[in-house]
Amino acid sequence: MVPQRQQPSTALQLTAVAVAVLCPWLAASVPLSDWHSGIATNYGGAQDGMNPYDPSFGTKECGMNPYDPSFGTKEGACGYGLLDKNTYPFWSVAAFSLSNSFSLAGPAKACGQCYEIKCVDIGGPFAGRCSKDSNQRSVVVTITDVCPECETDHIDMQALTFNKIAPMEVGRINIQYRRVECTPPEPLNVDINHNNGPGAWLRIVVSKAAGYGGIKLVQMKGADSDWMGMTNKYGQAWEVPVTPKLPWDFRIVSDDSQEVTAIGLINSQGMTGDVPTNVQFALKGGSVSTSSTYTASSTSSSPSGSPSSSPSWSPESSPSPPGSSGSGQCPCSDQTPDTTYTCDQQKKYGKCDSSWMMVKTDTYPNAFCARTCGRCPSTC
Repeated sequence: MVPQRQQPSTALQLTAVAVAVLCPWLAASVPLSDWHSGIATNYGGAQDGMNPYDPSFGTKECGMNPYDPSFGTKEGACGYGLLDKNTYPFWSVAAFSLSNSFSLAGPAKACGQCYEIKCVDIGGPFAGRCSKDSNQRSVVVTITDVCPECETDHIDMQALTFNKIAPMEVGRINIQYRRVECTPPEPLNVDINHNNGPGAWLRIVVSKAAGYGGIKLVQMKGADSDWMGMTNKYGQAWEVPVTPKLPWDFRIVSDDSQEVTAIGLINSQGMTGDVPTNVQFALKGGSVSTSSTYTASSTSSSPSGSPSSSPSWSPESSPSPPGSSGSGQCPCSDQTPDTTYTCDQQKKYGKCDSSWMMVKTDTYPNAFCARTCGRCPSTC
């Protein structure tokens, strides 16, 4: 299909949230719905030619490289931003039609939910296209994008994932699909996109939810307020226009009404980026031990109370000024090209190698966001 789905994505970060421990990867996911019939296509492969608005998407002659980020692994409408193929959900992702019954069932357009997709040979023009290995015709995907041009039961899959159940070059196959439990092998993740402190706008994204996968309600509470609802703007992006006094607590409710609470999740202005929470929703099988509340350390921005390896920002940890470094000896620092996005966000969106990020000046000889994008000399 021709590249069309270019939705704004958002990345956000929280700092400690809600329930349980790590969730084990399951061999078989628990079904949550009956089977539905449909068709599947794939994106990010040779069939997708150059996008005139973004030449980096490929060439007319060769199309896209399925190993490069695109659409739902790069700027999907669910707000997850650039996905790492080496971490959950390992690019096993897909996009739903806006008219799909699962998309219509909740405010999040099925974002974060998981579906088992099975290639089926039922005759007709798509007969004989499934994998020749009858044991390799089913895969579980996470919804990370929407497909506005797709019909109701048309699912657009990432090309490498499609290739697990049918050769990607066949383009289109008959499928059956059903909703199943999500089984991320890691904690619930909260990502803070915009955080300008008390009295200002806040936006977060919740991802890697186990069980039902989707989030139907997010609330926050400040030091001077009661619980207040956050608005689901798109996908799994949640925001409030005016925030209360710090610190902020968060209550997150899953599609099946499990509720988790993070006390003191955000306790300073300006924190952004991904933050794993060390908590997770329970599975129907009961194989995950859970707690309902997490209290963040008052002396640490990480859930465990130890320094977090996730991107974050505070006045004390902001990049050194031009011509200096943390040690005072290395002339390499971060400078954003504008005030809209942080360097962490530029990296998450896959913009480090963009031409406008590579502009060098006397003040910034290593270009914009040099430290975050890994362009500092080895001596730094």
